[in-house]
Formats: sequence, structure tokens, C-alpha cells
Amino acid sequence: MSNQSKIITVGILIAFGIGNAYYTFNPSLKELKEQKEGSSIRKTLEPQGSRAPPPEQDKEKKFS
Repeated sequence: MSNQSKIITVGILIAFGIGNAYYTFNPSLKELKEQKEGSSIRKTLEPQGSRAPPPEQDKEKKFS
């Protein structure tokens, strides 16, 4: 291998390592930052802003 191809290979590996670390640790770093600022992360399965419909209390009237 020539020196140029070695440099390109090492550069690609370094870029992949940095991208992988960013992808892996970014959620944890965001959570720590928000905790430090005093706000908390709300982890729910529902999308933000949508609410579950209220439970129906008049089931007897529905079947009549």
C-alpha cells in the first residue's frame, strides 16, 4: 500500500470513530445537560402533545 492510501484509510477510520462516539453518547450528554439546567427529560411512549382520550364513565347508557 502506498502512503496515500494508508492516510485515507486512517482518516476514514478516525471519522467513523468520531461519528460513532457522537451517535452513542449524544443522548446521554443531552440528558445530563438538561438535568444540569434544571429541566427534566420526559420519556413517554406517546408523542409529545397528544393525550389519551378520557375514559368513558357512562358504559350503561352506551349499551341501552
